[in-house]
Amino acid sequence: MKTRDLQKLCVEFIKKWEAKRNTSPSRNDVFIHLTEEVGELAAQYVSERERPEKYSKEEVENALGDIIMMTFRLADFHGLDMEQVLQKIVESELPLLEKD
Repeated sequence: MKTRDLQKLCVEFIKKWEAKRNTSPSRNDVFIHLTEEVGELAAQYVSERERPEKYSKEEVENALGDIIMMTFRLADFHGLDMEQVLQKIVESELPLLEKD
């Protein structure tokens, strides 16, 4: 599956989820949710090192999935195609990698 197709699938899912919950978050709300998910991932990293009994690989997986979903939703708010965004980044940085 191409990134573009995955983004479309994720955004459609999120919009259905929002409709079911009768919500229509703004892009600021989505950004806050994204930040919250990064915080949950960070908490798992701390737990892995400092409180291993509270570490959960499943929570890491969930947080990473939610981060990707919220990133796609935020990109949709901005009218961005993440496949193009990622390709642009790789293509602009590739010459720097090839210099080594």
